Amino acid sequence: MSTWGLTAAGTGIIAALALLPSCTPDVLSSSSSSGGAGGGRGTTSIASSASTSDASSSGTAGTTSGTSTVGSSTGAITTPVCGNGAQEGTESCDDGNVLDNDGCDGTCALSGDTCMNPIDVNVPLGEITIVGSTLGNASHTANGLPCANAPGHERWFRFTTLAGGFFTVWTNPVGTPFDAVLYMQSGCASPASSCADNTLGAPEVLSFGTGVGSQILLAVDGATSGAFELHVDLSIGDNCTDPVPLPIGPAGSLPITVLTDTTGFGNDNDSGQLGVGCGGVLAADAVYQIMPMGGASAAVTMDATAPLMPVVYARQTCTAHTTGSCDYDSVSGGVAQLTVATPAGGTYLWIDGIQGSVGEATITIDP
Repeated sequence: MSTWGLTAAGTGIIAALALLPSCTPDVLSSSSSSGGAGGGRGTTSIASSASTSDASSSGTAGTTSGTSTVGSSTGAITTPVCGNGAQEGTESCDDGNVLDNDGCDGTCALSGDTCMNPIDVNVPLGEITIVGSTLGNASHTANGLPCANAPGHERWFRFTTLAGGFFTVWTNPVGTPFDAVLYMQSGCASPASSCADNTLGAPEVLSFGTGVGSQILLAVDGATSGAFELHVDLSIGDNCTDPVPLPIGPAGSLPITVLTDTTGFGNDNDSGQLGVGCGGVLAADAVYQIMPMGGASAAVTMDATAPLMPVVYARQTCTAHTTGSCDYDSVSGGVAQLTVATPAGGTYLWIDGIQGSVGEATITIDP
């Protein structure tokens, strides 16, 4: 299977995707804020459970078991009880709990089973983890990119960004044991606009710039169906305290391709003077963090769009300049290439420009 990037780029690459019909927002079960720089970044986990039935009366928090019987002159009437693991009455599902975001919400209604019925999730600055499953859903046939026609079932999400920055979504292979696919559409009747399809055991990754209030319609799909662990991150990416995460797979997995734009960014963490860094001292820059999932190194290619004259620069820490860890091209719309070490703690990657140039670029990282 192969990796697909976004099909179109522009300044502020995706300011806002098309608004879709509204539905009841989901409830985040727990959250914590790191309080760090970058506008209140934090990590939020969206709780869910496996879609298994448990019809016993256990008294477990968040789970209701049993049925309610009401007497009448004509006999007993059984009232459906959501969360008992048995689909009753008008319930469209019952997975044994009353949690949202797992495909069967707290009212025992299906969610995320189709494009027209997505799970709504608000995305603040920071990272959200969603655990769910695609089992039991329909298989959607999409136009456009080939990997959007994967034969497995889908779980649909509609993400709304609460700040501007870089939106990044990826699967964790440990919690996603099947060959997954991620793809986006601007609307249910629109063709897939971007797609991520890596090899089994590697993360599927999509990342791009977006504005506040953008709505992103995304499907978790795959060659088959199963449980998944989805990570959603919104980062400013303007400096090393809030870098944009880029997970990469082990050696031999397919490269990932993402879009970036340095327009409007600050220059507080430049790539140094020529002879120390690569001469990006005058231009705005964006900062990424390569997060390896196996593999000791990766080849980075920065393919710029005019007028950007590209600089790509790697550091193991936020402040340590390392000789030989950069490359640049003095041609407008040129290409810079660099092989970087990828230790377990990650590698910081500056995307910069020389002679004060800023603009868009496509970044490809090949493990």
